[in-house]
Amino acid sequence: MSQIKSLHFWNWFERHQEYFQNFESLTTMDRGYWLMELEAHLTAYDRFLRPLLFFDEGGMKKRCKLVVTADERIKSFRAADRLVSKAPRRAGWEIIALVPPAPLEDGIESELDLLGIRPQHLWFDVRQPMNERKEFCVFVDIDPSETADVTSLVDHAVFNLLGERIYALCIERVKVVRFSDVLPENRAFLAPLDQLPDFVQARRLSGMVVGKNGRLGDR
Repeated sequence: MSQIKSLHFWNWFERHQEYFQNFESLTTMDRGYWLMELEAHLTAYDRFLRPLLFFDEGGMKKRCKLVVTADERIKSFRAADRLVSKAPRRAGWEIIALVPPAPLEDGIESELDLLGIRPQHLWFDVRQPMNERKEFCVFVDIDPSETADVTSLVDHAVFNLLGERIYALCIERVKVVRFSDVLPENRAFLAPLDQLPDFVQARRLSGMVVGKNGRLGDR
């Protein structure tokens, strides 16, 4: 049944993809209509999936990106992966399952600036496990009265760095801790937050081996 549903979705998308490729040139009313149509056809495949559209005008050719997100619902990751695996290859399109990693400041740069927070002022403790969903602490110089705003922004920053898949699998919630509350002997274990993707990758690789088929697998 899922194969039939995915075929139906991609057949519909191919017939109408030019509207999304030229999305920015549509009227506000037409944008709303085609976005609702896209969402309706995607939720017909799986009601927990949602589309995100991105456009890159850089270079000689326009690039369009369709991200199929599950809004961090782990049970729907497989559905997103299955659907995207059946996507047709079209010039000018990149189709991705789940929100990919992005720069730390993506989408929140102005908000961080407003609070006077720079990426180099955010740290994490390298001793924190990243092999299951747990609370994840981020250390930052903040005013205690701004904790709520900072927590939301720092959570967004962690999501950016890890992407939807790893974030959902490893992060139960993000907790902001004032850097000034860290004991001096523990500060040696803090690393800049923007190094988190490399840290997670190293941890994942250290727990895997290369099999006879040349592919990585769990130990």
